[in-house]
Parts: sequence; C-alpha cells; structure tokens
Amino acid sequence: MKRVDERDIMFSRMERKKGTPEYEDYYNRRKNLKDIDDELRAMPEMDSEDTAMFNEFNTPLVSATFNFLSDIKGLVEGPEKNPDKIEEAPETFAKKVKGIASYYGAVITGITKCDASYYYSHKGREGDTYGKKIEPK
Repeated sequence: MKRVDERDIMFSRMERKKGTPEYEDYYNRRKNLKDIDDELRAMPEMDSEDTAMFNEFNTPLVSATFNFLSDIKGLVEGPEKNPDKIEEAPETFAKKVKGIASYYGAVITGITKCDASYYYSHKGREGDTYGKKIEPK
C-alpha cells in the first residue's frame, strides 16, 4: 500500500496560513486545491456555533477529542521530544485504547502490529516539522 503524505490530509491543509513558506510550498505543488482550501479556511471553525452541524452536546465532545489527541501526542514521541515519556506495558495501553474506543461506541476493538505502509510518508500538520520525511519505526 502506498503511504499517504500527511500534508495532503484535510486537517493539515487547513493548518496552512497564507504567506507562510509551508502555504507557498504546498499550493505550488497542489495548485488545484488552493481555491477550495482558502474557501474552507474562511468558514467558521468546526466547533463554532455558527456551523450548520453545531450541537450543544456533540460539538464539545469532538473538540475534546481533538484536544486530547493533541495533549497526548508528546507522550509518545520519545525522549528527544519529551524526557517524561510514559513507559507502560503494551497491555496497559491496549486496555486504555480499547476503553476509549468503547466509550465512543465501538462494539469490537483490536490492536495489531503497525505495518510500514500505515505511516505517513511526510509530516504536514505542524509548521516546525512540515515536509519532514517519516521513517517507520
């Protein structure tokens, strides 16, 4: 399976800010996406009450999920990024991940080894690592 470039996913594209080197690089390579992406960026934020899909109960859950993922990202990057990396038994993390999946409604969960094709080919969401090649671990 061909690896996906993280720069091409919607969440990464929405992070591009006009006038930045990353914005210029991306839209020089993907000219066909620039106009639609600029239109989307001009719309209200995903969790704004001004969106058609706003829901008083569901919208904060979605926002909390994105915040949670952002908050824990540094815990798995290793000592070069975070000297306080959490070391737990794989079984402990598996239990936690399955519990969260169940909380969100999953009926069946499973965990498997990560194939090299599951990794993005290049980083793309954050400006400081934009375009960095990803080597599967």
